[in-house]
Amino acid sequence: LEYATTHSYCNLTLVGADFDASAFGIVYQKDWIYAKELDVNLLSLREQGVLDDLRAKWFEGGDCSQTDDSGTAMTVESLGGLFLTFGVINILSLLLFVWLKRSVIKDYFKSRKRRRSLVISPNTLKEEHSQVTVAE
Repeated sequence: LEYATTHSYCNLTLVGADFDASAFGIVYQKDWIYAKELDVNLLSLREQGVLDDLRAKWFEGGDCSQTDDSGTAMTVESLGGLFLTFGVINILSLLLFVWLKRSVIKDYFKSRKRRRSLVISPNTLKEEHSQVTVAE
């Protein structure tokens, strides 16, 4: 990231401390015969400061001519498209959820309607009771 912001993307700025710039990895085959020599040579280059010089050459010096440390504030207008996209995606996801669960919703309303029709009202109960007593 540091190389990209100092060489290619001059309008970007790194904020905060580096994540972990203490070591770099070199991949080689397991049980490689030159592994020990590579480790010794890299350690000697680090002790001599050659690795620090290379880091300064490649990462600190950049092609960007001007560095502007003043930042621009983010406003609601600049984020309007993001909020609009978020709202549209939420509405579409809600519609998709309702569409996929439509059979469950239909079954719920049918069972609710069925329960309401099965509930015996007090007037119906009195009429049935009076018919039973007359028949006796």
